[in-house]
Amino acid sequence: MPLRNNTTDNIKGLVPFRDSIAQQLFLVVFAIYLLISLVITFVQISETYNRAQNDVSRELKIFGRSFEGGMAKALWEFDDAGLLSSIQGLIEIPGVLGVKVTNPKGDKMLGAIGSIVNKNGHPLDVDAAGIAKHNMSGGAFSKLFWQEFDVVYKHSGTNEVIAHAAIYSNSEVVLDRIKFSVLVIVLSEIIEVAAL
Repeated sequence: MPLRNNTTDNIKGLVPFRDSIAQQLFLVVFAIYLLISLVITFVQISETYNRAQNDVSRELKIFGRSFEGGMAKALWEFDDAGLLSSIQGLIEIPGVLGVKVTNPKGDKMLGAIGSIVNKNGHPLDVDAAGIAKHNMSGGAFSKLFWQEFDVVYKHSGTNEVIAHAAIYSNSEVVLDRIKFSVLVIVLSEIIEVAAL
C-alpha cells in the first residue's frame, strides 16, 4: 500500500473544512480582536493627544507669566512700542500662533498679532498693527485653543489688573508633537494584528 505524502493531496484534504465551524469561529474571534485593537489604538492616540495638548497649554501659561511684567510696564507707561515688542517676542516662541491683549473688561483690543479669536468667537489672522488680514477657515486640525491671564502691574505695594491677555496655539502644533508617538502606536497594533 503506497503512502501518499503529496502536498496537493494534503491541500485537497483541507478543502472540505474551509467552511467549518472552527474556521467561522476563528473569523469571529479575529473580527472581535480587530475591533478591540482599533478601540484600544483610538484610546491610546486620544490619551496621547490630550496629554500633549495639556502640555502645550501649560507652556502657554508659563510663557504668558514670563512676559507679563514687560507687558504690564509697557501698558502702565502707555508704551505702545514696548507692548508690541512683548507681543512679537511671544509670537516668536515655537507653538505660539497668536497673542491678544485687551482692556480688563475685554471689550477693547490693546494689541494683537497672529491667529486669535475675536470677541464674537470667530478666528482671525491679524498683523502686527492688530488689523485683521482675513478670517480663518477653522479646519478640523487647526482649531485654536488658548490660555488667558490677567496682566497685573505692581506699584506702591498694590497689584492692579491693567489688561487681559490670551496666548493662542492650535491642534496642528499638538499633532506635530505627537506624530512619532502615534506612528509607533499604529505600527505596534499593525504588527500585533499581522502576527495573529
